[in-house]
Amino acid sequence: MNKKFMMMALFIISLLAVSAVSAEDNSTFDVLNAEDQNEEIIYASDNISVCDDNNTLTVSPEDSFENSHDENISVQESDAVLENDGESPLYGIVDIGANSMKLEIYKIKDSGKPKSVLSLSEKSVTSIYVVDNNLTKDGIDQLVSVLKDFDEVMNLFNVKTKFAFATASLRKIDNSEEVIATVKNKVGLDINLLSGEKEANTTFNSVKDTELTTEKGIVIDLGGGSCEVIDFVNKQIITSESMPIGAESSYQEYVSGMFPNQTEIINIKNRVLSELDKLVVDNSTQRGDLFGIGGSVKKIKKVLQYLGYIDDVNYIPVSMLDDLLNEFSEPTRENYEKILNVDAERINTFLPGLIITKTIAEYFNVTYLHFCKNGVREGILMEILENESHEAQNKQNVSLDVADISLAADDNAEIQIVLPQNATGTVTVKLTDNVYTASLLNGSCVIVLPKLESGNHSAKITYSGDDNYVSNKTKINIHVKSASLYAYDMTRSWNSDYDYQVKLVDEDGKGIASKLISFTVLSNQYYAMTDEEGIANVRAKLNEGTYSVFVSSEIAGNVTKTLKIVNRIENNNDLTVYYAGNAQYTAKIIGDDGNPESEGKNVAVLIDNKMHNLKTDKNGFVAIKIDSNFKAGTHSIEIRCKGASAKNKVVVKHLVSLKSASIKKSAKKLVLTASLAKVNGKYLKNKRIVFKFKGKTYKAKTNSKGVAKVIIKKSVLKKLKVGKKVAYQATYLKDTVKKTAKVKR
Repeated sequence: MNKKFMMMALFIISLLAVSAVSAEDNSTFDVLNAEDQNEEIIYASDNISVCDDNNTLTVSPEDSFENSHDENISVQESDAVLENDGESPLYGIVDIGANSMKLEIYKIKDSGKPKSVLSLSEKSVTSIYVVDNNLTKDGIDQLVSVLKDFDEVMNLFNVKTKFAFATASLRKIDNSEEVIATVKNKVGLDINLLSGEKEANTTFNSVKDTELTTEKGIVIDLGGGSCEVIDFVNKQIITSESMPIGAESSYQEYVSGMFPNQTEIINIKNRVLSELDKLVVDNSTQRGDLFGIGGSVKKIKKVLQYLGYIDDVNYIPVSMLDDLLNEFSEPTRENYEKILNVDAERINTFLPGLIITKTIAEYFNVTYLHFCKNGVREGILMEILENESHEAQNKQNVSLDVADISLAADDNAEIQIVLPQNATGTVTVKLTDNVYTASLLNGSCVIVLPKLESGNHSAKITYSGDDNYVSNKTKINIHVKSASLYAYDMTRSWNSDYDYQVKLVDEDGKGIASKLISFTVLSNQYYAMTDEEGIANVRAKLNEGTYSVFVSSEIAGNVTKTLKIVNRIENNNDLTVYYAGNAQYTAKIIGDDGNPESEGKNVAVLIDNKMHNLKTDKNGFVAIKIDSNFKAGTHSIEIRCKGASAKNKVVVKHLVSLKSASIKKSAKKLVLTASLAKVNGKYLKNKRIVFKFKGKTYKAKTNSKGVAKVIIKKSVLKKLKVGKKVAYQATYLKDTVKKTAKVKR
């Protein structure tokens, strides 16, 4: 198994091992789609996709860990992590589609409703490795490799039931039997090849009781290689047929670039209309609404949300599909990036899928398009659960009578299970991140939980069931002393290593490690585990401002504190000074703790786009001396510190001024006059000013009023040409003022 793939799976398993099942709702399925979630749950860690040279793997864990990510995955393999918790069985559904290959693992909640807890996705081999309508050897090898990885993940989870299926991805190739046999031989998975009719019926069953909100309508399941079309009335299928065209196949067959041009759009539309005309579905009357299933349809909703057309709604007017198609009428970089930002995997199939959906909607004259959450995978799971339910009807119920336990710190907790003497199977106890299992002997067993940490622990006890008895579960409370949560009002600088920090300790003040802490800020939840010292911190990337932080620990209760995020750069202002006026530009650098940065910290400063490194003084300031190297004009200064930046302008005014002169060729002499501005309210006297006139240099020092004069003799003036311009200038240090004048008679 790919090492990165395995590490990621272990990481997700470790998350699920410590997570609590989220509150029950009224839906049949909790499907793993970000757009279906009403509440965003964010984690302190920030990225969990793994890429290598051959593939890209995207992992999306749930079960109270929606959108959980980690940049640096380092998970130690342990028996506790690798074992299924035993509370409820896990079901693995492998979907080999034309767009992608997916593994979806479901858990049955206490309510009996399935919940998706893990989703893995790989690019489909049938979109790359099909030649002469056969999946090539490389394609088969790649399929086997991916399915081996999927199978190992299911084994790591101790998945009870595995079901692999393929639709048009293998239906449409000539060597599907060879592919299925090879997978069975090398992986051990049986691939169930669904017919178009079976796929449509299974898909319809997944949505008919929960998502079909109209009396009649059309359901489409738009995949990569086919599109199932179902006509229904009163939740009963009237006709169910499969069209051999999908988002991926239409792209491969008709599109030459990344986006289809107008001719290619027409070709796709005509092909869809041609396939629709072959169906027996009657389109002469209004057929109700259109209900869309599949990733290509869900992508339409995602893009509409990204572009701001809609919020999180379940249906749209069909006319909005025209607006969306017009939005992408040009194959510009900006349009590519819009789709890329939503779903990079479907960047090439989005528009073909949109065109197919729009064409079907117009063909059946529907008014609204509904976005369905469930699909064929959920339909298959429903069938599996229904079959299991029939089998369970012949078994007897058994009760788990276990009392709550109270014990002192470091004592072992003993859980005794007594069932009918002929009961077999296993009993599993899940306690926080630990799982303990024992086999029944003569209907009984004892499970020892060693040295539990302080606080209240909820132990979940599950009996596996056997041929005679139905599985059952219960919960007990185990109390072991108490713990304390040290949390304070805190000031932190923007973009610090962390924004807020707490410490979890026992009654002796010793830090408690490996405990989950919840932080709630602005209705967003963040999670972090305590380290060996009991410290947990969260980096929420908050902007400058004052926040209320709600901190929660399962073993130490809740507390609300105030967090103030301050700017990292302060006291920086634009500056206007005279040249060589010995002024300073200063800025105050704030450290992570919200106080002035300590002395000697490096700070990057760009002066006129040239990088300099400055160090803070004892008060946290950096200073730039505006000396003679700053010539007259406008200069840019940018302070950069840990991602923060502050830009200012320094305007340096000329210190020297040059009086305009009237130059006459016939004059006996010409007096050039320059003066220096006051500095700190005082004239600059005895300062040398260098004049240049007609290529010659003259020097003079300023008097008590800061004025310097030089005389240009008649012998120089008489050589000038009347009507010609003469340049002259005055310079103090590096500050030069230049002027010109026309020579008069």
